[in-house]
Amino acid sequence: MIVTFLRSSSIGAYAMCPHRYFLEYNLGLKYPANIKADKGSVVHLVMELLASEKLARQNGMDYFDDYHFGRLDLPLNLTHITNLAYNLYATDSVHEWTDYDYKDVVKWVGLALTYNDGMFHPHSYDVVSPEAKFDLTIEEPWAKYSYTIDGKPLEGYLGLKGVLDFVVKYDSTTLGIIDYKTGAMVDWANGARPKTYKDFQKDNQLRLYHLAASKLYPWASTILVTIFYVKHGAFTLCFDETTIAETKIMVKQYFDNIRKCVVPKLRVGKHCGFCQYNLNKFDDDNLTICERVKQEVVQIGLDEVVKKRGKVTDWDFYGSGGGKDA
Repeated sequence: MIVTFLRSSSIGAYAMCPHRYFLEYNLGLKYPANIKADKGSVVHLVMELLASEKLARQNGMDYFDDYHFGRLDLPLNLTHITNLAYNLYATDSVHEWTDYDYKDVVKWVGLALTYNDGMFHPHSYDVVSPEAKFDLTIEEPWAKYSYTIDGKPLEGYLGLKGVLDFVVKYDSTTLGIIDYKTGAMVDWANGARPKTYKDFQKDNQLRLYHLAASKLYPWASTILVTIFYVKHGAFTLCFDETTIAETKIMVKQYFDNIRKCVVPKLRVGKHCGFCQYNLNKFDDDNLTICERVKQEVVQIGLDEVVKKRGKVTDWDFYGSGGGKDA
């Protein structure tokens, strides 16, 4: 399969089901997120706006410019920005949003802001960045790739892409990354079992965040990564130089496994119940998208399926992560 970059979502897709990785990151098939994920994105956006407010105050400003809503004057009104974020996702959505969904969003925002006396309220921190995008290149021999796609060469070094949700400064040498989660605290790639602290120590997303932060903020000798499930609780991990070496090994293993894969495994599990490729069909087809593409891979091979079904024109820049593009 083609792999020119990795991000936590692409690693997660491959770990859950290699066939899904092929559908999303080689063929470029993409369905809208389900409504639960969109509601989580609303909560993320509210947290981002509150963090931007705190950063503006730190810089002596009484307003800030948001890429969705333009100029926002301070102080922000929580109900107002919650409505702004909600309407951004609910308007023109493929889903039918109801009062129940609005109540969910308000409830989750409240949980995020009041947990442990406001411990994770964005105003409680010295804000470095409400969102910090990263696009790193691993220029090492093992990370070099070379493909021929429809007769055209595609060469380069593996990239790492993503967004650090909320970056804060604890002191002159200590950086913090906080990631808000509104979903269930389960490992979908391993039978939807509840996650434990040991799972978070090995978590691909948190390790990538730490690696990226070590490059973006070299002044930080200590980096704390917190994953906060607003309905369950928080886990904070402290990674170090040893972790970086281990993370690179993890990245290399995924890179090698994905590019060597010629028949992506269709991994059946509980995740199939909400996988859009298992719930939808190509026009006038009697098989699901998942089943049809799997059949074609076996019959004509991976490369021919990419030529037939592929919608990606630039594999190096495909995908913008979670949230809604400005």
